[in-house]
This record gives sequence, C-alpha cells and structure tokens, in this order.
Amino acid sequence: MNRLHMVMPANLVTSITRQCQTHQLGLAISQGLRCNLMFAATFQSNTVLQDYPIQDPKENHICVDIDKVLDAPETIDTVYQQDISINICSDRCSSLLQECTKAGSLEDGKVIHGRLIKCGIMGKDIFLENKVLNMYAKCNCFQDARQMFDKMLERNIVSWTALISGYVQHGNAREAFELFHRLQWTGISANQYTFGSILSAAAAIDDAYGKCHMVDGCAVRVGRMIHGCTVRTGFESDVIVGNALVAMYMKSNKMDDAYQVFDKMPERDVVSWNSLIAGYARSGYVEDAIKFVHEMQRAGVRPDHFTFVNVLGVCQNIHDLQHGKQVHGYSIIGFMSDIVVNNALITMYIKCGCLEDGRKVFDKLPDKSVVSWTAMISGYVQQCLNEEAIESFWEMLQARVKPNHFTLSSVLRACGSLAALEHGRQVHSYAIRDVAEFTAFVRNTLITMYSECGSIGNARKIFEKMRERELVTWNAMIGGYAQHGYGKEALKLFETMRRENMQPDPVTFVGVLSACSHEGLVDEGRCFFEMMSRTYGIFPGVGHYACMVDILGRAGHFNEAENLIKNMPFEPDAAVWGALMGACRIHGNLELGKHAAEWLYVLEPENTAAHVLLSQMYATAGKWDDAARVRKSMRNRGLQKRRPGCSWIEVGNEIHSFIMEDR
Repeated sequence: MNRLHMVMPANLVTSITRQCQTHQLGLAISQGLRCNLMFAATFQSNTVLQDYPIQDPKENHICVDIDKVLDAPETIDTVYQQDISINICSDRCSSLLQECTKAGSLEDGKVIHGRLIKCGIMGKDIFLENKVLNMYAKCNCFQDARQMFDKMLERNIVSWTALISGYVQHGNAREAFELFHRLQWTGISANQYTFGSILSAAAAIDDAYGKCHMVDGCAVRVGRMIHGCTVRTGFESDVIVGNALVAMYMKSNKMDDAYQVFDKMPERDVVSWNSLIAGYARSGYVEDAIKFVHEMQRAGVRPDHFTFVNVLGVCQNIHDLQHGKQVHGYSIIGFMSDIVVNNALITMYIKCGCLEDGRKVFDKLPDKSVVSWTAMISGYVQQCLNEEAIESFWEMLQARVKPNHFTLSSVLRACGSLAALEHGRQVHSYAIRDVAEFTAFVRNTLITMYSECGSIGNARKIFEKMRERELVTWNAMIGGYAQHGYGKEALKLFETMRRENMQPDPVTFVGVLSACSHEGLVDEGRCFFEMMSRTYGIFPGVGHYACMVDILGRAGHFNEAENLIKNMPFEPDAAVWGALMGACRIHGNLELGKHAAEWLYVLEPENTAAHVLLSQMYATAGKWDDAARVRKSMRNRGLQKRRPGCSWIEVGNEIHSFIMEDR
C-alpha cells in the first residue's frame, strides 16, 4: 500500500505527543518502539485517525503511516520544525487533497500544498498540480486557483475542467465562459466533464449577464451552440453530457428540446430521469411528472429521494393534494423509512391544509430529524394551533433533537400569537445558549414576540443590542410601537432609520401610517402617504389606503376619505371598507356606514362583522326596528355571530384559554 512516511527519531515521540495533547488532540501512543502506534485522536474537524502501523526500518526510529493529515496540521508543523525527512507518495497526497476538497478544508489543503512546494514536487507532477488546483477551485479560493493555473508549465484538459467547474459551482458563469473560450484556441479537446460543467453555466447565463432581448434568451442560444459542439465531438451520447443538456433545456423552459435529448439518450441513469421529472413538475405538468416516475420504474431505474422530493415540492407550492397523495403512494415501496422523503411528505400535507395527514406521517417516523419537527411546528402555527406548536417544541427538546433557527422562529411566533410571555422567555433563554442558531432571523422574531406580548421594553432591549439591523428589524420595532399605541416612539424610530440611510419598504409605511392613526396625526399621515411614492418610489398598496382611510375617518374627514376610496387605482377591498365603517361607528355616521356595510356584504358575504356593526349603529341611533331587521336577516341567511373573543393566561407555566361565558 502506498503511504506517506514520516521517519521520526524516537526521542521526538514524547515531545510531539505532549504538543498534540496541548492542542487537545488526544494522542495515545503505546509503549515500545517496535509495537504498533495508534492515533485514536479526534481533531478539530471531527475526523478520527485510526490504526497507523509502525515500521522499523532503522534502529531507534519510528515510521508513522499518516492517512488523514488534513485534520492534524499541528502534527505536520511539529514534525517539520524538527527537520524530519519525508518521503512523499503521489497517491497518498492525492487522496489527502481529495479529502480536503470534499470537506472544504481550505487551510488544511494549503498546508499540504506548502509541503509539496517545499519538497519540489510542484511543477513536476501535473497529476498533483491538478489536485491542488481542483481543491482551490472547489473551496471558492479563485485567486489562488487562478494564480496557480496561470503559472502551470503544462496544462491538460483536467486542469481546464477543474477551474471551469469550480467557477460554475460557485455561480461565476461569466468567468467559466471566458475560460472555455480560451480553451477552444489551445488545441486541447474538451471532454464530457468539461461539457457538463459549461452546460450548467449556460443554464445560469441569464442570471450572470442579464436577460437578452432575444426570443429564446441567451441561455438557450448559448446552450444550443454548446449542444452543437457536443454533437461534432461525439459526446452527445454520453450520459453526463445528456443529463446536463436535459437540465439546461428544462431550466430554460424548453421542454420539447429537453425531451428530445432525453429520448435519444442511449443510456439513462437516475439523474437523467430526475432532471426530466423535476423540469416537468416545475413547469406545472405534475401529471406528466408522475407518469415519468412510473415509466422510470418500468425501465428498471430505481427512484431516489430526489425523485419524490422534486415532485412533492411542486405539489406543496401549488397546493395539489391529489397528485401529492399519488406520489405518497409511489414512495411507500422502498422509501417508508427515508427521512428526506417523509419530511417532504409532511411539508406537502401541511401546505395543502391536511395537518392530520402530515401528523400521521410524522408519528410513523422512527427517527425524527430537526426538519421533521420544524415542519410540524410551523404547520401548527400556520393553522393557528399555537398551543400545539409550543407543546411540540418542548417534546422536541425532550427527544434531544436540537432545534435550528427556523424552529425557534416558528415557536416564537406561536408564543407571540398567544401572548404567552413566559414561554417566549424560555425559548429566548434557550436561543441565547445556542450561539450558532441565535441569528438575526431569530432576534427579529423575538422583537415581534415581545411586542405582541406587550413587553415593548424587552423588544427595544433586543433591538438596541443588535449590532447590525436589517430592514426587517426596523419594521418589527416600528410595527410593535404602532400596535400598542406608542405612535410617537414609532415615528421617532422611523426618522432614526432614515438618518441611518436605511431604505424603507411598503411594510415600513404600514407601521408608520398605523402609528399616525393611533396618535390622530392627520397631517403627518398625509405627508408620509405622499412620501412613499415621491421620495422612495413605493406605490401605495391596499393596506396603505386602508390605513389612510382609517386616519381620515377617525378624524371625521369623511369627504376626503370617500374621495380617496373613489380615486384608488384598484378596487378597494374589505379592509378599506371595514376601516371606513369602523370610523362611521365612532362618529355615528349612519348613512355612510350603511354604504360601507353594503360593500362588505358583497366582498365578504359570510363575515358577520359588518352585520353586527350596522346593527349596533342602528341601536345607538335609537332605530331599534332597523337593528332587529339586520339581526333577522343574519338568522335567515344562516349567519351566526362568531365565537366570542378568546383570551389566554399563563398559570403554572401552562396556557389556559377562556371565553366570556366561562366561569
């Protein structure tokens, strides 16, 4: 077996062992120079060195076989500091560089590269040079990769392909094409891997260069040119090239071209079928995608989890429960215990509104991952089953599954919806301990949670402690102030935001206009409403118009509110008419309130709020017959007043809900 040998004088074993232990490498060396040396060490990258046999070519020397140098750069450095002779094997260094590439261990790869330079290997072994080049490219270190590529005395197609594929994998389509163009003038023929990489770049060329003003677009035109090159060079029938062509045409929405390539392929693997199935599914042809799953199985190609996840992802996005269930039926055979497929099934059922079916899949999972738990918790939150979401979160912790920032955000949303402040504090405490998951995403949700629980002071503390504030952060704090009637504080924060050159978005102005409404700031509301389009180029949406109608209506400016509604660039929705009707109730404007109620009857015929408000307005005006008529109309239409408002209270760390009639 080829090995990288380090010939180490025996008197250095003790000192090196001590240094390794200092770095917490846990090095264990058995006694005696002629016995086997075991590195049972777990290094910082969590890779274990195992079973390194000792050879004894010379008396008082130990020869250590190192198979996993990448996880022990300290050991390498220690040995070199002692001027120990090294016999480097090309195969062993190649495997070490490959490990660095897979693990993304750039620093460890640089250590090996440095040793190769010191030993005079670079410039003499193109095989190793290509390995180093590939490592730099795959680790997204293109400055070093390009520098090394340009200095290579000899380059083969592997050298060119390594750099091209590196550019493609990291989204640098422009650089990949420039390099591919240079390759054409070298006389070196591209191989199937080169074509596969550059076709992937062609699929992303519109993103790199921007959309071309052409019928087919740049991606298709360039892709077809490369397709012609593969035909001329005889690589069109290669499965790798064929798969890349199918994927390229599918991404460009050229389904007929993709199918023609697929149909002519002499050999198809699971990637070929997955590319076709995913393309049809993304284009909305779910039935065809499922048909291809069936044909794939008839052709003797076993689907993998990507096959089902692709189709299920589309089913959940378009809420196609029927086809989702069909895919579930196909996946039962051979994938019942596949965690990835089951997680996709859970998400699909929840997004399609079938929470119970999603829970059934969840309960049958023998090993539930963080994705499984997060899907269920977020599903509960989406269905407003916030108590169940919080309960599931604590069950998740009891099952010793570590939540991620998506989990934490979902359960914090549940706490905010229930105003469950104590539960929210406990989740906050957990999030602080897990530094990796205590992201800005979680902090923003914490601000919203504390605001919804009425703890504005705690929300502001989190806001102040954030070193970098995103737009979402500002919106959450402004919205929290506005929600609880702290309009002046919300407007002060908005001005601070502007001074820090943070560009507001439509959500920001919803919070600002709401703050003006609560404070009765009519002139300021008009100013901010005009500022949206004049200063920031944001055209008001229906939510902004609803806020403005509320501002004017609460101040009694009904004529201006009516004119604003009439001049809206789109049809007013129920929120706009509801805001107007609420203002009419405050000021006793019965005629305009009746007009708003008539629109609400049309827009939301099943909503009883308009009937109840109108009945109350009649009663306030002393028109009891009209109030009774509205109530009778509700009964005749089968409309019932919604369940009375529900409140929650935390007692003994448990959430209790009650309504007005409860005793």
